[in-house]
Amino acid sequence: MRITMNNIYGSIINNLDKLADDMHTLNETISSGRKYTTPSDDPVSLIGALEIRSIIDETEQYERNVTYGILWADNAEIALRQTDEIISRAREIAVQMANATESEATRASAAIEVGHLIEQIVALGNSQVAGEYIFSGQKTNIAPFTYDSVAGTVTYNGDENDINIRVGRNNSATINKNGKDAFMDDDETSNLFTYLIDLKEALEGNNVSGIQDSLGSLSDAADYINEKVADFGAKYNKLDMKKYIYAELGLSNTERLSDIEDTDLAEAILNLQTKEVAYQAALTAASKVMQLSLVDFLR
Repeated sequence: MRITMNNIYGSIINNLDKLADDMHTLNETISSGRKYTTPSDDPVSLIGALEIRSIIDETEQYERNVTYGILWADNAEIALRQTDEIISRAREIAVQMANATESEATRASAAIEVGHLIEQIVALGNSQVAGEYIFSGQKTNIAPFTYDSVAGTVTYNGDENDINIRVGRNNSATINKNGKDAFMDDDETSNLFTYLIDLKEALEGNNVSGIQDSLGSLSDAADYINEKVADFGAKYNKLDMKKYIYAELGLSNTERLSDIEDTDLAEAILNLQTKEVAYQAALTAASKVMQLSLVDFLR
């Protein structure tokens, strides 16, 4: 096969162009940090990356839902634990005031404190997370409890619906308990609030037998509240475990995505240096070839 100088010049230019393209591509991958800059660079990897990215987005949404649920469960558990402490204080008052040596005036003063305890529990029942009442059922914009100290009543204003959050593709979790269930034992006439109001009225009326009766009722109320504390503790632990799992999944999928998309900088820089050396060598060789002419031969 006859090789002309035009063939040689063409081959030189093609090789230099290819090396220049390679250096451009390597520069792009290094500066962007991505192995490919357009879908056509690696369609198979792109599809895999899109699938993983979708899974990451979905997992992050579940993790946000779980974090929201944990916040609700944690605040509800705290409110109920503090309620239990208030019940203990009410029982202490009842035990002390049931003593025959206590005066009517002392019992009247104790009644005022019990009134404050009722107000504190109502305030705990009206606890909020991010502006939403956590014991109102689905009526999260309405304060669930109102206390009428004159009439001696506590009214529940919420509904009895659950709030469920999505914690998996086919999995949801209930994060609340409506206030009626959490504080009132689903009984409008015999519950924590009526027990405390009965104690308050017995103290105001200097009614020793009434005060003694309140002791048993308050013990039952404390047991009931402690059951609800345990329920929310279980909810918290279950959601916290899911949060840990989703955090681990997120980390794993992010690493998988990085393997597909991200540039191995050390390898890319080494390849670029190799291409630069080859380009310089090709230029040197080309300059020598292109200087040759018939005049050079005649000399």
